[in-house]
Amino acid sequence: MQRGVRGDFGPAPFLAALQIADSFFPTGMYAHSHGLEGMVRRGLVRTAAEVEELLVSQLAWSVLPSDGVALLNAHRAAAEGDLPTVLEIDRLLHALKLPAELRAASSQHGRRLLQETAPLVSHPLHAAYLARVDATKEAGIRRLGDSNVGETSSPNPPIPADGLFDGAGRRNGSNRREAPGCGAVAMGVVSHCLEIPAEWALLAYCHSYSVGVLSAGVRLVPVTHRQAQDILHRLQPLLLEAVRQISQRPWPEMTSFTPELDIASMRHEGGHQADDLRMFAS
Repeated sequence: MQRGVRGDFGPAPFLAALQIADSFFPTGMYAHSHGLEGMVRRGLVRTAAEVEELLVSQLAWSVLPSDGVALLNAHRAAAEGDLPTVLEIDRLLHALKLPAELRAASSQHGRRLLQETAPLVSHPLHAAYLARVDATKEAGIRRLGDSNVGETSSPNPPIPADGLFDGAGRRNGSNRREAPGCGAVAMGVVSHCLEIPAEWALLAYCHSYSVGVLSAGVRLVPVTHRQAQDILHRLQPLLLEAVRQISQRPWPEMTSFTPELDIASMRHEGGHQADDLRMFAS
């Protein structure tokens, strides 16, 4: 493992973190607003200041205490070669995401991250986790094909089944082999395999998430690129302190509480008339 003069990790893990957290990396997350579009369509977010307020709330009440805790613990489990714990973390994080489109977005991100990094790493846990994620996705597609959830009058198609929830949002039977492939859990596993420190990986994940919300804000709200950069800069102390606070939190203590955002996301996915035309998948 490469380390700098002061015992810090060397430049290779830093470059790897930049690569997998960049919007250019093909995980498809550019198609998601992380709930912002639903909030804008409900008239709850209208200005750059309100976008910042929403983003801070998302990070403080959902992303860090759920995805962040999951990422750090998945990184530790991967370091110990503990696939069962990785799967338990994955399933709990998935269950904490109440809107179906947010679950689908997270699973898409994680699955694509694992698939695209497979040629870059040679690690048995990465391969085993990806195999579980792919198998769970295929099981979800088969369940959707066997059901009648597609028979709906909604102008929007149902959220794709993912193996744990069907296309109508119903919880399938519990299976300890299921792996939804949540983005944060995949990021924890992949970052370990690429020798990226867990805290770096989490900061990169939060930065990428924030850039996604702000990029959507530029298109949905009167937010300038300068304002977006100012918001990103102001977020840095919050992120550093929050990562310190959750660094040792065990994964069973993951929490998420953003009810207004969840309701807006559910309306966004549910084919309500005001939300029929939309720019983002979530």
